[in-house]
Amino acid sequence: MAGGCGRILGVWSDTTRDANLRNTITTATSTIHLYFPPFQVTIHKMGIISANTMIRSIALFHLTLAVVLLKNPTLVSNQSVILLLGESMQLVRTPIPTLYGCVLPEFANKTQPTPRDFNKPSAATAFIAILFAFIGLSDLTALSLHDDVFDQFWGLQAPVRLLFLFGLTAYCYIFKEGGMFAPRSMDFRMSAGASLNNSFIFTWGFLEVFAWFWVFTTLREERTERAKKIAEKQAREKDTL
Repeated sequence: MAGGCGRILGVWSDTTRDANLRNTITTATSTIHLYFPPFQVTIHKMGIISANTMIRSIALFHLTLAVVLLKNPTLVSNQSVILLLGESMQLVRTPIPTLYGCVLPEFANKTQPTPRDFNKPSAATAFIAILFAFIGLSDLTALSLHDDVFDQFWGLQAPVRLLFLFGLTAYCYIFKEGGMFAPRSMDFRMSAGASLNNSFIFTWGFLEVFAWFWVFTTLREERTERAKKIAEKQAREKDTL
């Protein structure tokens, strides 16, 4: 009797172990496969925030930034994140010593971490506001495209914008005053690209790089999940035939 019970318990333990192996949840990227013979259940885990929502948020941010730059650009230039990144990246320039201890007017705008053009509404801030508004409205319009066209459009736009913004941010840091590839002494202050080395442009480029990299990775995940669903649908249709 004891031997029979031992054999029964042994068979039960082996069966339980095999069942646990078959019912193991395996995760590969964002897909969960549950194996319950003779059935197979596939659960797709989508991202918390879709690419459409991210792009819409960026577009609304651009529109908000356009309104603020048009009405009160000082509100943007005095943000703590701009001052913090400007100090941490050492984008703050020292005043240029000149005769009588004064700063030449043509160089006064290059001695501050944030250009003085943003201290009050001007023609430059108005033009930048128009550009931000145009980009924001264009992106909101492009969100209404068909799914296939949406994937193709933003699949090209996201990496292009990401590369451009990354290059701009890298330029602000590498070619800053005293940077690795920056001209020395007065050659730097006289160069045309010196106006790009400020905390405002660096902060905007840095935040945009982070946002568009998130959009780019989310678009790839959504494209992969959509391809998996199509493949599984075609496989089910073959099985039914």
